[in-house]
Amino acid sequence: LPERELKKTEAIICSMTRQERRAPQILNGSRRKRIALGSGTQVADVNRLIKQFDQAKSLMKQFGGKRRPQLARGSFR
Repeated sequence: LPERELKKTEAIICSMTRQERRAPQILNGSRRKRIALGSGTQVADVNRLIKQFDQAKSLMKQFGGKRRPQLARGSFR
């Protein structure tokens, strides 16, 4: 992630309330607009960040339930 994007992401997150950071599903249109204004970004940037978060969350759920197969006993000894 380029530093410019990282700064933008940080500004968006800092413009959220604690409740919004804990439960991003409550972010309706007016909240997203307020966050964009507070962070000096566009609503599209806020939407993009929320979408990325949702994708990462989904990916973590996918891999979180699966365990890695154990190596055969005696391997690497």
